[in-house]
Amino acid sequence: MGPKIAANFANVKRAERSALAASLALRLHARASLTSKLVPGTALCLPTTPCVAPVRGHVDYDRSGTGYLPRTLCLCSIAGLGGLPQLNLPHVTAAGLPCGVSLLGGPD
Repeated sequence: MGPKIAANFANVKRAERSALAASLALRLHARASLTSKLVPGTALCLPTTPCVAPVRGHVDYDRSGTGYLPRTLCLCSIAGLGGLPQLNLPHVTAAGLPCGVSLLGGPD
């Protein structure tokens, strides 16, 4: 893992139990909300990332909410948060830049 990911794990280790409990409760609420809307046999189609891929080596690590990383995590973490399967379908835009569409599956 890279240094930024290792720092995230270190932050979780330092978190207080009450904060972790609140996060787990939020995750359970999000999972219930997602599974109530994605009934079995359905799928949600969404972009895999908020824009085309950045140039290799030039990823914006701005965590303020407007950078590439936080906007991408908002889309890519839905499946993990909801405990649902996600399939990425690579595609090419008209400009020839890589992008993808994701299918988020409903519960069993």
